[in-house]
Amino acid sequence: MPVKRVLVSVAVATAVALVGYWLLLALRSDEDRVRALVEGVAEAFNEGSAGGVVAPLAEDFAEDESKLDRRQVQLLLARFFLQERDSKSRALLYELEVRPEDVTIELDGVDGASPESGKLNVTARFLRRGAPGNDSGSTAVVEFAAELKKIDRVWRISRAGHRVVEGKIRF
Repeated sequence: MPVKRVLVSVAVATAVALVGYWLLLALRSDEDRVRALVEGVAEAFNEGSAGGVVAPLAEDFAEDESKLDRRQVQLLLARFFLQERDSKSRALLYELEVRPEDVTIELDGVDGASPESGKLNVTARFLRRGAPGNDSGSTAVVEFAAELKKIDRVWRISRAGHRVVEGKIRF
């Protein structure tokens, strides 16, 4: 088979896969999109990505207790991620765990219209990592309450507050 035909076949297969993936994303419910937002924040935290954690925050985001804005939250997390590392391996010392059953979402849709705002409540566990493969257990359990708004068809967190339920949080 000529190389040109193989390249065209690969390009067509890639295009079909991308279109299918975009359709799958477009057909997800608003609740599924918000759940994906929460999962993305947890993944970003566990990777030590301050930018990834604040990515779903609205530009005008405000944190209720500390009055920190989006940029200030990013700077605080960047500092935390730089400082809270194992001295030898440089691995992050903390991990964020969010269980699906600890996420509640209330979206404000009227008469079947697509919702444009809502509320999000998440109970998160911050775990201190021990030696590789050995978790030291829960350091803190924190409840987050957030207001959601859809901006340009993308769910964003516009306001948030937190309450430490158990333990102590280092940031």
